[in-house]
Amino acid sequence: MGEMADKLAELRGRHPEVLRVVRFVLVGGSAFVVDAGVLWVGVHVFDVHALVARFGSILLAMVVGWWGHRSITFAAPGAPSWREFGGYAWLSAWVVALNYAVFAGCVWAGMGPILAVGLASGVSMVANFCGMRWGLFKAAA
Repeated sequence: MGEMADKLAELRGRHPEVLRVVRFVLVGGSAFVVDAGVLWVGVHVFDVHALVARFGSILLAMVVGWWGHRSITFAAPGAPSWREFGGYAWLSAWVVALNYAVFAGCVWAGMGPILAVGLASGVSMVANFCGMRWGLFKAAA
């Protein structure tokens, strides 16, 4: 275990951006699990159409993602502020619109909803990282 900690410390010193991307992917993966899980429950347990169920799944995934990125990925200093949350909400609105557009296009093209949510999440993950890294949390980064 000590050797692994040493390797992580060395990586952190040499390549801090690599670790930031790893944390971003882990937090985003957690948000994806929430997104896909809530979507699955909506579709298979409550018999809600996937395009409708996705609204709730995106909302919950967005909250999980914000908290994780703020506290883990970018380690933003201090308490959250309304200004920061407003910036996050603005960025998220654009990313959610992109995510839903990709998802809807995939579903309308005949792709299953779980595969479609995966593809849509991948596209929006890149847009979200760029917006947070070089926009919202650039001072913390």
